[in-house]
Amino acid sequence: MGEWCTEQHGKTGLTAACLESPYSLEDVDRMVGDYVRKWIPEPGAGLLAGSSVHADMRWVTQQKAAERCRRS
Repeated sequence: MGEWCTEQHGKTGLTAACLESPYSLEDVDRMVGDYVRKWIPEPGAGLLAGSSVHADMRWVTQQKAAERCRRS
């Protein structure tokens, strides 16, 4: 994360909450995928929208790739 994100999320407690979460990256990936497929069953038909959702998606994709590399 950049300096602003690190400072801001540290102040709000978001960073600590994520680190203390009982859910793994794989758990969250599965839960989000299940939710999206429930409401948008046709692959490729949904759109990501919002002020930061694309940045969030990119971060999760990078984390998943890094986790796969660590397992290899």
